[in-house]
Amino acid sequence: MGGGVISRGAFIRAGALAAGGLLLGGRGLARAQAGAGVPQRGDSLDSLVLDGSDIVGSPFLMRGARNTKRVALTFDDGPSPGVTNRVLETLRKYKVRATFFMIGQRVVESPGLAKEVQAAGHELANHSFTHPTLGSLSADRVASELHLCQDAIEKHVGVRPSWLRPPYGSFKTSQGPIARSERLGVVIWSVDPRDWARPGVAAIQQRVLGGTAGGDIILCHDLHSQTADAAPGMIEGLLERGFQPGTLSDLVLG
Repeated sequence: MGGGVISRGAFIRAGALAAGGLLLGGRGLARAQAGAGVPQRGDSLDSLVLDGSDIVGSPFLMRGARNTKRVALTFDDGPSPGVTNRVLETLRKYKVRATFFMIGQRVVESPGLAKEVQAAGHELANHSFTHPTLGSLSADRVASELHLCQDAIEKHVGVRPSWLRPPYGSFKTSQGPIARSERLGVVIWSVDPRDWARPGVAAIQQRVLGGTAGGDIILCHDLHSQTADAAPGMIEGLLERGFQPGTLSDLVLG
C-alpha cells in the first residue's frame, strides 16, 4: 500500500477481522488488561490510562492476529538526519517496507527527509507535533498536537496519516474520539527492544529476534545511531526466521 492512506472504515473492518489479534477500546481494553489475550512478550501497557470512560472513539491496536508470519516494523521519533537515511538504505537493501511515526516538528525541520521516506514506499504516521505525554493533557491540547502533526505531514509530504502512536504509549480511552476526529487509528506495540535507551546493537537485535511472534508490532526509533547499526541484522534475522516484515497497513489489511 506504499505511503498511501487507508480509510477509517477499512481499519475498523480489518481490526474486527484481525481480532484474533489485539484491538482494544474502552471496556474491551480493561478486560484484556485483566488478563484476557494480552501478549506476553515485549508489552508496555502501563502508560495506557483507563479512566472509566465507555466512549470508544478509536480502538487501540496492540498487535495483529497470531496465525500469520506478518509483523509490522515501525520507527518512532524521526525524521532524524543521519539516522533515518541509514534505516532507509537498510530497508531498501532487504526490500522491506515499514511505518514511520513522525514528530510533526521534525517533519517541519527536515521536510526533504520525510519526503524520502514516503518516496521509498514507506508509510508515514502521526507521533504528535512536539512529543508530549498526551494522557496528561487537556482535550484541546491533544487535539492540537494531533492536528498540527497531521497538517505538517500533509503540507510537506502530501499524505495525511491514518495511524497515531501516542508518545510513551500514553493515551486515555476517553481521548479516543479526538483521534477519531482526525480519522486516526491508535497503535501501541507488542515488541519493545528499548533501543531509545541505547543498550547496544547486539541487545537491540536479540530483543527483537527473541521476542517476536507472528502478528507482532515491533517498536524501534530512527533517533539514535545504534538503531541504524542494528537494523541490518535485525531485518535479516526476521527474514531468516520466515517472518514477513512490513507496514502496519500490510499487517492489518493483509
